[in-house]
Amino acid sequence: MSQFLIEAKTFVVSSHDAIERSAPHIYVSALPFADKNSLVFKEFAPRLTGLIQVEFFGISHHAGSAVMILTSHGGPVRSVSYSEDGQLLASGSDDGTVRLWNMRTGEASQSPLRSGDGRVLSVDFALNNLWVASGTESGTVCVWDVGPTRASHRRLSGHSGQVNSVAFSRDSSRLTSASGDKTVCIWNSETSERLVVLVDPNGAVHKVAFSPDGTTVGTSCRGWHIRLCDIHTGELVRTSQDLNASDNADFSPDGEMLAGSYEQTVLLGDYKTGMQTAALECGININSVQFSPDG
Repeated sequence: MSQFLIEAKTFVVSSHDAIERSAPHIYVSALPFADKNSLVFKEFAPRLTGLIQVEFFGISHHAGSAVMILTSHGGPVRSVSYSEDGQLLASGSDDGTVRLWNMRTGEASQSPLRSGDGRVLSVDFALNNLWVASGTESGTVCVWDVGPTRASHRRLSGHSGQVNSVAFSRDSSRLTSASGDKTVCIWNSETSERLVVLVDPNGAVHKVAFSPDGTTVGTSCRGWHIRLCDIHTGELVRTSQDLNASDNADFSPDGEMLAGSYEQTVLLGDYKTGMQTAALECGININSVQFSPDG
């Protein structure tokens, strides 16, 4: 009974949007997509006739089926970020909003966060679970206070082009933003003071990431090497040499490796030397790369 209830909760949460629209969707839309090995499917599928047949490809912890589908955005979703405790998910969309989702229920935890600065191209959750940063089409960076009360926000101005990427340092004291105006700004997260401005001579900066120790920021510019800069002085420490990144840059949790991508290939390199150590062919164009928390 306990296992049945656990699987029933997953079943309802994964299809709650369809079920809320109409109860018959339990049988028409939800049950065909349930895990075929689940007690819910085994109990109810044999009782029905005419169910559509669904085949799953790939693997996951839920036999390839979706655990949760979050719907409410009125445009494409450009970026998502989990809170450190995994209880919330932030999403940024072309509809100009940042939304916060409760990962237990799949419901919105607050009203949509809207700054009026156009499309939201990037979001990042601070590891202190108190702030969400968003990069916008207008060039404004917003820092949302997402505590238990109604969310408020601060607007950080300094870019003249759209903000493609935002990232907090691990101690949440610094926030960095990358823009199409060829600059990367480093901000004090609490005071909103702009501390350092980095200029990338190669063009628009697409991705920015902090090293785990918080001393270095990695930036990527389409078709160029990852640049590593000191966050205090803004000086270039080194480039990634043969690690040619298009839109991506990320550090492994131990700080020993860098990840980037070029077209359909993920590139891994040694952080200290910048030399490529592996190339992973994916067979499809890559938009984002990120290390898992355990590396």
